[in-house]
Amino acid sequence: MPRWPKGREARGCDIEGCEGKHAGKGYCKKHLYRLNTNGDPLAVRHRIVTGTVEERFWKKVVTGPDECQLWSGAKIPDASRDDEDRYGMWTWDTPDGTQRQLAHRFAYESKFGKIPEGAQLHHTCARRGCVNPAHLQLATALENTAESLQRKHLTAKRDALVARYAELASMAQRLAIPLQECSVEPNPDGLGALETLL
Repeated sequence: MPRWPKGREARGCDIEGCEGKHAGKGYCKKHLYRLNTNGDPLAVRHRIVTGTVEERFWKKVVTGPDECQLWSGAKIPDASRDDEDRYGMWTWDTPDGTQRQLAHRFAYESKFGKIPEGAQLHHTCARRGCVNPAHLQLATALENTAESLQRKHLTAKRDALVARYAELASMAQRLAIPLQECSVEPNPDGLGALETLL
């Protein structure tokens, strides 16, 4: 059902040149908001920004484990990852408009300069939220993927070892054997005891 009676046009904003639809007090939503917050429908409130872009960036960084510098600002949403393991997103204003960049890329470029075309950054600490330039190194997509797969393989091996150790410890406890008396003989290939558990 139309808002206005038949034959009558919908009223627009009273601000000259504005084509917004009337929302109240003669103004569109944008100008009505400005009137209510600033007392003037034409006034635009600007944020007061102090410090350089780099200074404001590093205020959003906290110290983490293993000399990591973890991003505490906005993060890229990813429900499958912990907050620490998500990429940070840094947004700042310039005269040309708002700029947006992944936080670790900004940190790297602020210290070492522009990242070459097609290059990726590899986190040597394996934490996506880390922006410490010392933990970032240039890599090709292939190198970055290969390292990630190797890390996943090693993590899976470690998890298997931990599970096997827990299983053996539980078995030793059920059999009332003190754990330090349990020994695993090295196999004939000369591999250590841990490899024989797998």
